[in-house]
Amino acid sequence: MTKRNLYKLTDLAIQLSCIILPWSYFAMQPAGMRGLVLNQLIVSYLIIAASQIVSSVLNKMYMPVALKANSRKWYELALMVVAAMVVIAGAMNALMLVFLILLYLSPVLMLWYMVITIAELIKIRKA
Repeated sequence: MTKRNLYKLTDLAIQLSCIILPWSYFAMQPAGMRGLVLNQLIVSYLIIAASQIVSSVLNKMYMPVALKANSRKWYELALMVVAAMVVIAGAMNALMLVFLILLYLSPVLMLWYMVITIAELIKIRKA
């Protein structure tokens, strides 16, 4: 197993655990406790986003172009657009707008990045 293959498998495992574990914990809570657990779910969104941003930066720096997924540059552009939207909404003191942007776009970006990771893992295994 190559270092790149191991890195991608680790990256995928971290993403899956960051997505599955908080939602599983949320689903196991009684209905009356879910409001309290919702704060932890929001924190987990931030952890997932941070791990994917770090992973994206590391891939940008160290992954050869031939092994990158074709949609990675579109993902990075979308990530920059979302970041700009959050900064603009934050500058306007529209905190609720920031939460709405992140609430609706974060899951899409998470799943998209997971698809990119799987596509790159397949490319690495074929190489």
